This record gives sequence, structure tokens and C-alpha cells, in this order.
Amino acid sequence: MIPRGIPVAQIESNLEGDPKFVRLRVETPHLYYAALGCYLSIALRAWATASRSPDPDLLRLMPDGVLDRLVSVGLLDETRSIPEPVFDRWPGSVLESRDSRTAQLASIASEGGKARARGPRDAAGRLVSPAAASSRPAVPLDGPAVSPLLSSAGDTQEIPLRGNDGEELTLDDPVVTYFDLTTRYPKGNALAWVKRLGEVYGFGHASSSMRSAWLDSDDIGTLLSRTEDRLVASERSAELREKAEEQERLRRKRVPKAIVDPGPEKVGELMGDIRKALGR
Repeated sequence: MIPRGIPVAQIESNLEGDPKFVRLRVETPHLYYAALGCYLSIALRAWATASRSPDPDLLRLMPDGVLDRLVSVGLLDETRSIPEPVFDRWPGSVLESRDSRTAQLASIASEGGKARARGPRDAAGRLVSPAAASSRPAVPLDGPAVSPLLSSAGDTQEIPLRGNDGEELTLDDPVVTYFDLTTRYPKGNALAWVKRLGEVYGFGHASSSMRSAWLDSDDIGTLLSRTEDRLVASERSAELREKAEEQERLRRKRVPKAIVDPGPEKVGELMGDIRKALGR
């Protein structure tokens, strides 16, 4: 079973500036750092277990008088637990976001299969992306076609899909392009591969190549390898074109300039300048 706890705790850097800690430091300076350490230990345990319930074994290790001082200034409640409002604002919010993300992925997995089975197809009967099909009516297999899960109105439009880091993604992101085409969110090695394509070749270029590869074939198993083949070929073509342009630039640079005959008058003028310079 996956533990319900939160592996990384969020603790404010100005924790000691809290008026409760200031009061604790002023009233009982000899217990302050012991109390600070005990509070952090209890708080970290709450994050690790995702629970406000104090661990009796942990509390028994605390120095005498420290827990009472933490309760007296309001850093702990009467049960010697992190106060409920504080817990809800920090670990509770993380748990809520995690549950929402789990529900979102479950919904994507559930609805994605249905959308893919009933999605738009081209004249040959192959599945096409909603973006590619937006300019023509979809050809459903059974019943009316459903709308795509993601909007395809433009490459830079904001959409409500979020990555694992919580940031909103746009259709220029190859991760979103993969989802847009296959109605599946990439995971594991596939996710790492998609991200690498965007980082190495550029998000827009990777997304465009992925769409082209999908139009050729809707085989998900080979989509990323075919996308990378296209990107490598495109990069090679660009490299050759750049090399040819550089060679042309060097060739033009090596072409000698035409020698212009100055004519008799110009020669006489130059000779006069030379005689003056020689003092003749």
C-alpha cells in the first residue's frame, strides 16, 4: 500500500518571526531552542503521517515542561497536536491537491478510452487528432462524435491540463500534444522521452513533428520513435543547409575584387602626389 504521508514538508523560512515563537523566546529563553526543536519534530511527524494525531512515543522523548509551553503560547492545542487550522492550511492543502490530481488522472484514463474509440477519423478510417480534424466534420464509429478533451483553437491557448509540477501546460508542449493526439497522458519512460524531445529540439518543433507523425499513422507504440526520426532528419537538413550557406559566404569572400583602370588623368594626379611626397 502506498503510504498516505507527505515526503516533503513545507515550513516557512520566517517561522521564528511568528509572534508565538517571539513570545516563547522572550518569556522562556532557556527553553526556547528545546521548544523549537520539539515543535519542528511534531510538525514533521504530522507531514510524514498526514495526520494531526500526536505520536505518544515521540512525545515521551520531549524534555519536561516544553510541551506545556508550546500549548500555552498556542503552537500546539490541548491534545498536544498541531492546531487544526494550521494543519488544514499546510499538509491538508497538499493532500487535497494530491487527491484532486489522482481524480483528474483517473478521469483522463476513463474518458480518454471512450474519446479515442469514438474520435474523428480520416477518409481511410484512421484516427486523427482533434486539432487536425477541427477543420472538417468527424466521422464517428457509433453515434455522434464527442468533443475533444482539449481545446485546439490555437497553439498558445491556455488549457486546464496541469503537469506533475502543478503548472498549466499549453498545446505547444509536446506532453500536451501527445495527450491531444492519443487521449492518454504519457507516463514513465514515455513521459521522459516526450520531455526530452521538447528540450532537445524545441517544444514547437517537437509538437509539430509529432502531429505529422500521427497523421501518417495512429500507432501509439511507434509514435515517439517516428517523431524523433522526423526531428533528426529535420535537424540534419537544417545543418546541411547552414553548412551550404556558410560555404557560399566563404566563396563570395574569396572572390577577388575587380581591378578598375584609373585612367591617364588619375595616374597623373597620383604621380604628382608621389613627387610632392618625395620633395621633388
